[in-house]
Amino acid sequence: MHRAVKCCVLLVLLWATLLSVHSAHATDTPGVFFMFTTSRFATLQEHEAVTDVLLHYLRPTDYLSAGLVRQEPKLVPAQQYLLASSLKEVERVSGSGCADSRLIIYDGEHWSATPIDEQMNLPAAIVRGAALTAQSGCHKYGVAPDGVFLGVVPERCEFQMARGIVPSLDWHGIEFFDIQAQALLNNRCGVTNATDNYVNCVTDIARIARSGEHKPLIAAQLSLRDTPPERMMEAIGRLRGTVDGFYIAYPTNGPLPCRYCSPSNLAMVLQKIRATP
Repeated sequence: MHRAVKCCVLLVLLWATLLSVHSAHATDTPGVFFMFTTSRFATLQEHEAVTDVLLHYLRPTDYLSAGLVRQEPKLVPAQQYLLASSLKEVERVSGSGCADSRLIIYDGEHWSATPIDEQMNLPAAIVRGAALTAQSGCHKYGVAPDGVFLGVVPERCEFQMARGIVPSLDWHGIEFFDIQAQALLNNRCGVTNATDNYVNCVTDIARIARSGEHKPLIAAQLSLRDTPPERMMEAIGRLRGTVDGFYIAYPTNGPLPCRYCSPSNLAMVLQKIRATP
């Protein structure tokens, strides 16, 4: 690892460890989980530094993408998940056998990876995905609709439940739900009420998700693309007891610049999650 990068990471990890000494009991209880997907990085040094951060905070109750675990076998103690952007992909993955049963997350979004017919009636597609996954008998099923499907209006930095699919969802078979409302927390939505809007949105969706007979695990998604870690940490603290975990987006390899993607910022966010009982 590049000496400067490694030094920075070690200092952050030492700082985080010292901060958590007063609440050492948190390391002995499950607490909230985190999820992390990225397996491609700008440089080898960044890859190694991020891996070191993950290893420092990782517990068996956390979730890592199967692609990342393939690259870094030492991360195996975590639970694994696969993102499937179409029903065809859900069917392929769920039909691949039970050698290593995993969480399959149907990631239906407004993008070319999700077929138009699925986008036109995503609630029906979600039900179909649950049925396809159940056929294997060994995979868990989760969903991660994008913010627009949830009722987020990014251009106005608003959330309108009535515009989204959440009230009409059939929750049968859904064991995990990722709330992709991270756009409400970014810099474009301002620093005055961004956290309030995000926390209120996540809280309202979580309430509906848990109101019926089937109560999935719920993760709130946060992104380092355009949200400073301090604001993410505030949201994590305020959502204590509302969600079961946090999905940390680290889109360092995407088409848009990731303003806050760094091993040190990731360490700050994960330390806050670990400090949240």
